[in-house]
Amino acid sequence: MKKVLFIGVYSVSLNVSIAEIELIRGLSAKGLKITVLSSFSDDTRELLNKDGIEMIETTIPKGIDQLFIKQLQDLYQKNQYDIIHCYHNRILRNVIIAIKKYPVKLVTYLGLDSVHWHDPLAYMTYLNKRVDTVICNSKYVLDHFKKQLWGKQKEKAVLIYKGYDLEWFKDVKAFDYENIGIPKNSLIVSLAGTYMKRKGINYFIDSAKHLHSDIPIHYVIMGSNTDGEIVKKMIAKSPLSNRFHLLGYRTDVKSLIKGSDIYVQPSLREGFGRSLSEAASLATPVILTPTGGFKELVKHKESGIIIPIKNAKKIAEAIEYLAYDKDLRIKMGETAQKAIKEKFNIKKTVEDTYQLYSRLLS
Repeated sequence: MKKVLFIGVYSVSLNVSIAEIELIRGLSAKGLKITVLSSFSDDTRELLNKDGIEMIETTIPKGIDQLFIKQLQDLYQKNQYDIIHCYHNRILRNVIIAIKKYPVKLVTYLGLDSVHWHDPLAYMTYLNKRVDTVICNSKYVLDHFKKQLWGKQKEKAVLIYKGYDLEWFKDVKAFDYENIGIPKNSLIVSLAGTYMKRKGINYFIDSAKHLHSDIPIHYVIMGSNTDGEIVKKMIAKSPLSNRFHLLGYRTDVKSLIKGSDIYVQPSLREGFGRSLSEAASLATPVILTPTGGFKELVKHKESGIIIPIKNAKKIAEAIEYLAYDKDLRIKMGETAQKAIKEKFNIKKTVEDTYQLYSRLLS
């Protein structure tokens, strides 16, 4: 039986980590001996316990951490893992140091176009020769990463989509926005994401200035730091400032998205946005920029609306295109949901990852 050590961050909410947790469970079901090194939330621990998957507690390193390196070396010497599969670059940096003398295969994951050949720090992580395979979560990220590699090194970049399962969403109930003061017949347009420049939240806010028709619209913004002073100052300048609702960090994002009429992702840079995947899985119609891998799922005006980056006016036009046609919104959401089921499902992710392991160990 082949032994695989997974290292990730599983102390976060299950909403964030479920795709990785279900990948681990799926690989265990295919006969691999899986051990998970992490810190765990109650929910992630409960799911892994169901399958008898070994869990080892650790403190996830923020920088170079000699205690973590020693813990990993001791684990390897005791268990002789065939593969170490690790997420997050701060973990990867430590893993590379820990296993440099060991014959274990090293697999990692890249979800953003954030690696560049001219960056010296990249050679401590994804561009390090000790890394055997980098799983890219979209063709967009794959193409970007391959440009940072030379010759046969390009072969270590592989495409495996992060899979979802519509079953994860079957019990999600739509959030009742009347509970936060939004009138019943409003058009609710939502956005979820940590506040940072590349998320394009300012363009989402500015779209309110370009609405021509009298849409009974309410904007909902959720995510870490989205309720901070910077965002509040942007909204204060909007002609619809009283129609914005800043919810900050939430654990009920799926419910909030399901209760929305439209989901918008105006990112300037993106990998394969988790919130977009959730919106599509919930059959909420999406408006998005052509950044990252999600455009590989969306066909313009069939399963979503693709708009240019940095263009608040086009966001407004897309909202107006969908605003008064509920049947179109339903059809568009269902089409995106079907694409998730057929192309981006967790069973395919598990199988593709299992086949990757087989090739590495053959």
